[in-house]
Amino acid sequence: RFYSFSSILKNGLNEADYGSGKPLWVTILGFTADYAPIPDTVSLMEATAGDDDGAVEAWLNLNAKEMAISQQDPHLLQYATVNPSIRLS
Repeated sequence: RFYSFSSILKNGLNEADYGSGKPLWVTILGFTADYAPIPDTVSLMEATAGDDDGAVEAWLNLNAKEMAISQQDPHLLQYATVNPSIRLS
């Protein structure tokens, strides 16, 4: 099985100002032609604008079985929060 990884870390999108201030949240989306998430992908980005702690969002598009396993993996969970609320500060 193959997985695709992409990253927009340190690309400056959180610093872009188009006249109304810096964005509160930046993300990337990967969808197929029928708007389904692209399977077997992981996307990395800064958590939110203004976070200085180096927090990273990792969006995982996995099948249901793999997602259930990852949501219960103790090694992953010591570094991750599953489905956290979006902090807009």
